[in-house]
Amino acid sequence: MSAARVYVPRDATACALGADLVAKTISGAATERGIELDLVRNGSRGAFWLEPLIEVETAAGRMAFGPVGPADVAALFDAGFPGDTDHPLALGLVTDIGWLAGQTVVRFVSAWDHWIAFALLALIGGRMIREALSDEEKPDDRDPTRGLSLVMLSIATSIDALAVGFSLSVIGVSIWFPAFIIGLVAGVLTVAGMLTGSRVGDRWGSRVEILGGFVLIAIGVRILCEHLLT
Repeated sequence: MSAARVYVPRDATACALGADLVAKTISGAATERGIELDLVRNGSRGAFWLEPLIEVETAAGRMAFGPVGPADVAALFDAGFPGDTDHPLALGLVTDIGWLAGQTVVRFVSAWDHWIAFALLALIGGRMIREALSDEEKPDDRDPTRGLSLVMLSIATSIDALAVGFSLSVIGVSIWFPAFIIGLVAGVLTVAGMLTGSRVGDRWGSRVEILGGFVLIAIGVRILCEHLLT
C-alpha cells in the first residue's frame, strides 16, 4: 500500500496560524499509529480563514480539512484520517469549497472583461464620432439611451462589476448593501452627466458628440491599461 500524500501549507500566513506545529503533530501521530505518510509542504490557496488547510490526495481529488489545529490531529486520525474521515473539519473536495470554486469563475471573467469593455466602448465611441462627422442628415428623434446602444453601453461599463459580484458572493458577503450603494452612485452620476451633457450639446452641437465619443474610447483604454499593467 503506497503512502498517503498529505499537504500542509508553509506560507507565512499559514505558519503564523500554526501550520508548522500541525505538520509536526500529523507526522508524529502517523508514526505512533504505524501509518505511512508522504507529507508535502505546499503553498496556500488564499482561503486564510480555513488555515491551516490540510489536503489529502485521493483518487477523486484532494480532500480538504480545516482549519486544523494541533489539538484536532488526534481526533482526525481516530475518525479515519488520512482515509475516509467523518469529522466536522472534513470539508470535502477542495474544488467543491464555495470560495475556491468561485475563484475559477472569477479568474475566467477577469481574463476577458477588460477586452470586452474596451471593444464595446471603442465601438460605441467610434460610431458617435463617425456619425458626428458624417454629412448625412440625422433624424431628430435619435436617442442613445434606447435600443442596442444602451445595452452595449451598459455591458461595457458594468462588466467589471460582474467579477466584483462573483467575488462578493463566493466569500459570503451580503450583496444587497454594496449593490444599493454602487447602483445609487452610478445612477446619480449618470443623471448628472446626462443633464450637463444635454445643455452643453444644445450649445456646441456635433463637437460635443465627437468629444463624447473620444471620452468613451478613453474610458475603454483606461480599463484595458488598468488590467494589463497590474
